[in-house]
Amino acid sequence: MIEFVLSHFLAILGGLGIGGAILVLVLVWLGYPLALLFANALGVIKEIVAFFRTPLGQQVAIAIACFASFIAGGVYGVRLELRRSEARIAEINRDWQQRVDDAERAFERARIERDREVDERIRKFVEQKNAEIAALQKKVDQYAGKDHPDCVLTPADLGRLRRR
Repeated sequence: MIEFVLSHFLAILGGLGIGGAILVLVLVWLGYPLALLFANALGVIKEIVAFFRTPLGQQVAIAIACFASFIAGGVYGVRLELRRSEARIAEINRDWQQRVDDAERAFERARIERDREVDERIRKFVEQKNAEIAALQKKVDQYAGKDHPDCVLTPADLGRLRRR
C-alpha cells in the first residue's frame, strides 16, 4: 500500500487539487460569492500560520517536514528503482535480440550449408548416372553392326515375345 502511495504521490496531490477546484466552481455555480470563498480561505490560512507559531504547531510542523522528507525519499527511491528496472529490461531486451539475431545467422548458415550439400550430392548422382549412361552407350556402340552372340534372338526369346 505504501509503495502505491509513494509511486502515485504527485497524482494524489493533483487529484486533491482538482477536487478543490471543482468544489470552488460548484460553490460559485450555486451562488456562493467568490470573494467570500477567498476571504474564508485567507482566514483558514491565517489560522494555520497562527497554529504553527505555537509550540505544539512547531512540533507538528517538524513532524510534517519529517513526513514530507520520508515521502520525498520514497518517491525518489521508487523513481530510482524504476530507472534501474527499465535499464535492466533494456539490457534483457538487447540480449534477447542478440540471441535472436545469432539464431537467424546460424539458421542462414545452416541453410546455405544444406543447399551446398544437396547440390554436391545431386552433382555426384548426375555424374554417376552420366558415367553409367556413357558405359552403356559404349557397349551399345561395340555391339552395333556386329552379330554378337549375346545380341541374337533365340527361339525361346521369340516365344516369350509372342506370348505377350
